Amino acid sequence: RYGFRRGLLVLVLSLPVIGVALAGRQTKVAFDDPSDTSQYRLRLWSDGLMMFRESPVFGVGQGVYAEFAGQVAHNSFIEAYAELGVLGGTCFTAAVAYPLWAMWRVRHRLRWVPYPRLKRLHPFMLAVLVAQTTGMMSLSRLYTPSTYLVMG
Repeated sequence: RYGFRRGLLVLVLSLPVIGVALAGRQTKVAFDDPSDTSQYRLRLWSDGLMMFRESPVFGVGQGVYAEFAGQVAHNSFIEAYAELGVLGGTCFTAAVAYPLWAMWRVRHRLRWVPYPRLKRLHPFMLAVLVAQTTGMMSLSRLYTPSTYLVMG
């Protein structure tokens, strides 16, 4: 509706307002405080990378992350590579990346779609995929059906 440049300008101008509105637990990162949740997540991710080093090709097995680290990874991609290795982690990453790429690629071909309602849904579906992918970077949703439902 507004075009790329105007939309980008609105986004840049609204970021400080969003930052002030969301200031608190979610935006606070204290690298010097060992009891901070961001430190805990970094430790969990480090444990995942160590697990990946132990068994890089096939991984250590599904569900082993929580046994090894005491909790899930809070990052679906790190958990996929740690538990499923390069083969499974790459398949999971490709399963997430392909729908994003496909939705981006068909954006110019939508003028030939005979159903106007489908054309209007395209930006919303792309936004859902981007939001889900971003969310999976801080949540472990590797084995939930909803992850694959949205990607499908």
